[in-house]
Amino acid sequence: MQVAVSAFLVVLLAAKSCSDTPVRFEVPQPEGVRDEKSIPKKYQGEFREVTNGKSAAISTLVITSQLVTESNESFDTLLLSSVKEKERKEIDSVRATLKEPWKPNVVEDKKGTVVTVQFSGDTVLLRVLDRPDTIFDMEGNHIRQQARELFVNTPDSIYWRLRRLTLRKDTLFMRRTGELDAISLSKMMGRADTLYLFRPTKPQWKKFIKEGGFRYVTKYVRVRR
Repeated sequence: MQVAVSAFLVVLLAAKSCSDTPVRFEVPQPEGVRDEKSIPKKYQGEFREVTNGKSAAISTLVITSQLVTESNESFDTLLLSSVKEKERKEIDSVRATLKEPWKPNVVEDKKGTVVTVQFSGDTVLLRVLDRPDTIFDMEGNHIRQQARELFVNTPDSIYWRLRRLTLRKDTLFMRRTGELDAISLSKMMGRADTLYLFRPTKPQWKKFIKEGGFRYVTKYVRVRR
Protein backbone atom coordinates (compact mmCIF):
# COMPACT_ATOMS: atom_id res chain seq x y z
CA MET A 1 0.00 0.00 0.00
CA GLN A 2 1.45 3.36 -1.00
CA VAL A 3 0.82 6.41 1.13
CA ALA A 4 2.01 9.99 1.17
CA VAL A 5 5.14 10.37 3.27
CA SER A 6 5.84 13.51 5.28
CA ALA A 7 8.54 15.86 4.09
CA PHE A 8 10.22 15.21 7.42
CA LEU A 9 11.04 11.63 6.45
CA VAL A 10 12.32 12.53 3.00
CA VAL A 11 14.63 15.25 4.27
CA LEU A 12 16.27 12.82 6.70
CA LEU A 13 17.50 10.71 3.82
CA ALA A 14 18.63 13.42 1.43
CA ALA A 15 21.97 12.16 0.21
CA LYS A 16 24.92 14.24 1.26
CA SER A 17 26.76 15.58 -1.76
CA CYS A 18 30.07 17.35 -2.15
CA SER A 19 29.56 21.07 -1.67
CA ASP A 20 32.73 22.05 -3.47
CA THR A 21 32.17 24.12 -6.59
CA PRO A 22 33.52 22.22 -9.62
CA VAL A 23 36.06 23.80 -11.94
CA ARG A 24 34.83 24.73 -15.40
CA PHE A 25 36.93 24.80 -18.56
CA GLU A 26 36.53 27.13 -21.53
CA VAL A 27 36.98 24.26 -24.02
CA PRO A 28 36.78 20.44 -23.74
CA GLN A 29 39.85 18.82 -22.22
CA PRO A 30 42.47 17.56 -22.84
CA GLU A 31 42.69 20.17 -25.57
CA GLY A 32 43.96 18.89 -28.91
CA VAL A 33 42.98 15.26 -28.19
CA ARG A 34 40.40 13.68 -30.49
CA ASP A 35 36.98 12.65 -29.24
CA GLU A 36 36.22 8.97 -28.75
CA LYS A 37 33.34 7.68 -30.87
CA SER A 38 32.16 5.45 -28.03
CA ILE A 39 33.11 4.60 -24.46
CA PRO A 40 35.88 1.96 -24.57
CA LYS A 41 34.60 -1.55 -23.90
CA LYS A 42 36.85 -2.15 -20.89
CA TYR A 43 35.02 0.66 -19.04
CA GLN A 44 31.58 -0.74 -19.77
CA GLY A 45 29.60 -2.55 -17.09
CA GLU A 46 28.05 -1.96 -13.68
CA PHE A 47 30.11 -0.47 -10.85
CA ARG A 48 29.08 -0.11 -7.21
CA GLU A 49 30.58 2.45 -4.88
CA VAL A 50 33.03 1.26 -2.24
CA THR A 51 32.35 2.91 1.12
CA ASN A 52 34.07 2.90 4.49
CA GLY A 53 31.07 1.24 6.09
CA LYS A 54 29.93 4.49 7.72
CA SER A 55 28.36 6.08 4.65
CA ALA A 56 24.56 6.21 4.49
CA ALA A 57 24.56 6.53 0.69
CA ILE A 58 25.81 4.21 -2.05
CA SER A 59 26.13 5.10 -5.73
CA THR A 60 25.91 2.67 -8.66
CA LEU A 61 27.19 3.47 -12.16
CA VAL A 62 26.07 1.70 -15.32
CA ILE A 63 28.33 2.37 -18.30
CA THR A 64 27.45 1.41 -21.87
CA SER A 65 29.07 2.33 -25.16
CA GLN A 66 27.06 5.57 -25.27
CA LEU A 67 25.84 6.38 -21.75
CA VAL A 68 26.90 6.70 -18.13
CA THR A 69 23.99 6.55 -15.67
CA GLU A 70 24.06 6.88 -11.90
CA SER A 71 21.61 5.78 -9.23
CA ASN A 72 21.88 6.36 -5.50
CA GLU A 73 20.65 4.26 -2.60
CA SER A 74 20.53 5.85 0.85
CA PHE A 75 19.81 4.44 4.29
CA ASP A 76 19.13 5.95 7.69
CA THR A 77 17.88 4.95 11.15
CA LEU A 78 15.71 7.18 13.30
CA LEU A 79 14.90 6.78 16.99
CA LEU A 80 11.36 8.02 17.64
CA SER A 81 12.28 8.98 21.20
CA SER A 82 14.72 11.54 19.79
CA VAL A 83 12.24 13.57 17.71
CA LYS A 84 9.90 16.38 18.67
CA GLU A 85 6.27 15.67 19.52
CA LYS A 86 4.91 17.26 16.32
CA GLU A 87 7.28 15.21 14.15
CA ARG A 88 6.47 12.08 16.16
CA LYS A 89 2.75 12.55 15.37
CA GLU A 90 3.54 12.84 11.64
CA ILE A 91 5.52 9.62 11.71
CA ASP A 92 2.85 7.83 13.74
CA SER A 93 0.23 8.90 11.18
CA VAL A 94 2.30 7.24 8.44
CA ARG A 95 2.64 4.05 10.49
CA ALA A 96 -1.12 3.97 11.14
CA THR A 97 -1.81 3.69 7.40
CA LEU A 98 0.40 0.60 6.97
CA LYS A 99 -1.08 -2.90 7.26
CA GLU A 100 2.32 -4.43 8.10
CA PRO A 101 4.53 -1.62 9.43
CA TRP A 102 7.22 -4.09 10.56
CA LYS A 103 7.94 -4.86 6.88
CA PRO A 104 9.51 -2.48 4.29
CA ASN A 105 6.68 -0.36 2.83
CA VAL A 106 6.81 2.01 -0.11
CA VAL A 107 5.61 5.37 1.18
CA GLU A 108 6.73 7.55 -1.72
CA ASP A 109 7.20 6.73 -5.39
CA LYS A 110 7.43 9.76 -7.62
CA LYS A 111 9.86 12.14 -9.30
CA GLY A 112 12.36 9.37 -9.83
CA THR A 113 12.66 8.47 -6.14
CA VAL A 114 11.30 5.51 -4.17
CA VAL A 115 11.16 5.81 -0.37
CA THR A 116 10.54 2.79 1.87
CA VAL A 117 10.01 2.80 5.62
CA GLN A 118 10.07 -0.03 8.17
CA PHE A 119 9.14 0.21 11.87
CA SER A 120 10.76 -1.82 14.62
CA GLY A 121 9.72 -0.73 18.10
CA ASP A 122 11.17 2.73 18.72
CA THR A 123 13.24 2.55 15.53
CA VAL A 124 12.36 3.65 12.00
CA LEU A 125 14.44 2.22 9.14
CA LEU A 126 14.47 4.40 6.03
CA ARG A 127 15.66 3.68 2.49
CA VAL A 128 15.67 5.99 -0.54
CA LEU A 129 16.38 4.68 -4.02
CA ASP A 130 16.89 7.18 -6.82
CA ARG A 131 16.12 5.90 -10.30
CA PRO A 132 19.06 6.07 -12.75
CA ASP A 133 20.04 9.55 -13.88
CA THR A 134 22.09 10.09 -17.05
CA ILE A 135 25.32 11.90 -16.20
CA PHE A 136 26.90 11.51 -19.62
CA ASP A 137 25.61 10.91 -23.13
CA MET A 138 27.94 10.62 -26.13
CA GLU A 139 25.60 12.80 -28.20
CA GLY A 140 26.59 16.46 -27.92
CA ASN A 141 29.28 15.84 -25.31
CA HIS A 142 32.96 14.95 -25.45
CA ILE A 143 34.90 12.00 -24.07
CA ARG A 144 38.65 11.90 -24.57
CA GLN A 145 41.35 9.41 -23.63
CA GLN A 146 44.82 10.30 -22.43
CA ALA A 147 47.39 8.11 -20.69
CA ARG A 148 44.84 5.28 -20.38
CA GLU A 149 42.34 7.52 -18.58
CA LEU A 150 39.03 8.92 -19.76
CA PHE A 151 38.09 12.58 -19.47
CA VAL A 152 34.34 13.05 -19.62
CA ASN A 153 33.28 16.57 -20.70
CA THR A 154 29.70 17.65 -19.97
CA PRO A 155 28.31 21.11 -20.83
CA ASP A 156 27.75 23.82 -18.24
CA SER A 157 26.25 26.79 -20.07
CA ILE A 158 28.88 27.58 -22.74
CA TYR A 159 31.66 25.98 -20.67
CA TRP A 160 32.59 22.42 -19.64
CA ARG A 161 32.79 20.36 -16.48
CA LEU A 162 34.97 17.28 -16.36
CA ARG A 163 35.12 13.89 -14.69
CA ARG A 164 38.30 11.83 -14.81
CA LEU A 165 37.83 8.05 -14.98
CA THR A 166 40.65 5.67 -14.11
CA LEU A 167 40.21 1.89 -14.38
CA ARG A 168 42.53 -0.52 -12.58
CA LYS A 169 41.42 -4.08 -13.20
CA ASP A 170 37.88 -4.16 -11.72
CA THR A 171 38.24 -0.95 -9.71
CA LEU A 172 37.01 2.33 -11.17
CA PHE A 173 37.94 5.74 -9.78
CA MET A 174 35.73 8.70 -10.68
CA ARG A 175 37.52 11.94 -9.93
CA ARG A 176 35.88 15.39 -9.84
CA THR A 177 37.21 18.91 -9.44
CA GLY A 178 36.61 21.34 -6.59
CA GLU A 179 38.11 24.18 -4.58
CA LEU A 180 41.57 22.64 -4.21
CA ASP A 181 41.81 22.19 -7.98
CA ALA A 182 40.79 25.81 -8.56
CA ILE A 183 43.54 26.97 -6.17
CA SER A 184 46.10 24.74 -7.88
CA LEU A 185 45.22 25.93 -11.39
CA SER A 186 45.12 29.59 -10.35
CA LYS A 187 48.58 29.32 -8.80
CA MET A 188 49.91 27.43 -11.82
CA MET A 189 48.60 30.08 -14.22
CA GLY A 190 49.79 33.01 -12.10
CA ARG A 191 46.30 34.25 -11.28
CA ALA A 192 45.39 35.97 -8.04
CA ASP A 193 41.71 35.02 -8.32
CA THR A 194 39.95 31.68 -8.16
CA LEU A 195 37.03 32.13 -10.55
CA TYR A 196 36.80 28.39 -11.25
CA LEU A 197 37.07 28.98 -15.04
CA PHE A 198 40.25 27.97 -16.87
CA ARG A 199 41.90 27.19 -20.17
CA PRO A 200 45.28 25.67 -19.32
CA THR A 201 48.03 25.28 -21.87
CA LYS A 202 49.15 21.74 -22.69
CA PRO A 203 52.15 21.96 -20.30
CA GLN A 204 49.90 23.37 -17.55
CA TRP A 205 47.35 20.60 -18.09
CA LYS A 206 50.09 17.97 -17.93
CA LYS A 207 51.41 19.45 -14.69
CA PHE A 208 47.88 19.69 -13.25
CA ILE A 209 47.29 15.98 -13.87
CA LYS A 210 50.76 14.98 -12.63
CA GLU A 211 50.21 16.86 -9.37
CA GLY A 212 46.94 15.06 -8.66
CA GLY A 213 44.32 17.18 -10.39
CA PHE A 214 40.69 16.10 -9.86
CA ARG A 215 41.15 15.68 -6.13
CA TYR A 216 37.64 14.56 -5.17
CA VAL A 217 37.53 10.80 -5.69
CA THR A 218 34.79 8.16 -5.55
CA LYS A 219 35.87 4.53 -5.74
CA TYR A 220 33.77 1.83 -7.43
CA VAL A 221 34.15 -1.92 -7.96
CA ARG A 222 32.78 -3.85 -10.93
CA VAL A 223 29.65 -5.90 -10.23
CA ARG A 224 29.96 -9.46 -11.50
CA ARG A 225 26.68 -11.24 -12.18
